[in-house]
Amino acid sequence: MNLIIFVGQDRFFLSHVKDRAEFFAQKGFKVYVLGKKTDDRYVKEIESLGFAFYDTKIQRDDTNPLSAIKSLIKIISIYRNIKPDVSFHLGAKAIFLGTIAAKMFSKTVGIVNAPIGLGHVFICKTLRAKILRNVVVCLYKLLLNPNNSRVIVENQDDIHFFLNLNAVKAEDIYLIPGAGINTRVFLPRNKLGNNEDCTVIMVARLIREKGVYEFISAAEEAYKHKLPIKFVLVGSPDFSNPSSLTDCEYRNLLNNPAIKCEGFTENVLPLLQTADIACLPSYREGLPRSLIEACSCGLPIVTTDTVGCREIVINDNGLIVPVGDEKALFEAIKTLAFSRKQREIMGLKSRSLAVERFETNKISEKTYQVMESLYVRK
Repeated sequence: MNLIIFVGQDRFFLSHVKDRAEFFAQKGFKVYVLGKKTDDRYVKEIESLGFAFYDTKIQRDDTNPLSAIKSLIKIISIYRNIKPDVSFHLGAKAIFLGTIAAKMFSKTVGIVNAPIGLGHVFICKTLRAKILRNVVVCLYKLLLNPNNSRVIVENQDDIHFFLNLNAVKAEDIYLIPGAGINTRVFLPRNKLGNNEDCTVIMVARLIREKGVYEFISAAEEAYKHKLPIKFVLVGSPDFSNPSSLTDCEYRNLLNNPAIKCEGFTENVLPLLQTADIACLPSYREGLPRSLIEACSCGLPIVTTDTVGCREIVINDNGLIVPVGDEKALFEAIKTLAFSRKQREIMGLKSRSLAVERFETNKISEKTYQVMESLYVRK
């Protein structure tokens, strides 16, 4: 059977979908990957797994209707050529273009849609974001749940959102917590550091909605009071996003003595294994992979009381603070930084949570069962 996996970019496939794709291949699917090529290295890695890759050339931030029509024509051609039995679409553009191509111009048996990555659209209050939000909502109502399709979301709030929107039938929506994590790779280090050398790590794109400014504020507060806490920020600006740190802000951040900026890295594991606390003061998430990876590495979590983030702290494995509350964030970090015992207890609970809830084989099996349901219940 042929399976199309339609994602935004090649790099996203490797970081979030690769394990599931390999699982599907073991179950007998011939996997084809659609997405924008950002680097030849990523494409070669995908192809080395035995998956054909098709470059959609779709720009994530392009909202031009003519570009969408041009992209749709190309996607339709690909679907007609592959004749997929199942198509798995991750993200808004993949859902909209892939669903049209699958249902109207090919003989795709079933569709699995995973609406992810719309934090900025649903949080931002600018006029442009408000217009785009209305367009996205209308398209979801039309295309999210056609006949013989299923919808996968990452948290309970999104189930309520799409049901209230009347965009999906209750029997067709499934909660699967995240993309999965290989807990045999993301392992805890042998022992925690000393209180005198406590490291707090944040892994995220450097945009406002990730809580970057709040994290910087906490770092500067600790630096001002000469507290023995190191703040490490891993990630780079996303200049295609209106809420990204500007180039000037990023240059200033690189010279800020209160915080160490590692920039973007393809291998975050060594940095997680040298940290004592993981932090993500985000405004909204689907289910943040950076915190799932931190849990697997046995780190206590400090995050915000918002969609997606609160699902990571569910068994006393961390502390939750209000969104945008710089003082509360600083106090939570300080509390854990000066309590090695509490960090150890929370870290063990984080590791247990990752193994029990987020292990990649369990996530892959659940996703495969959703695909199987397309044939059992048409």
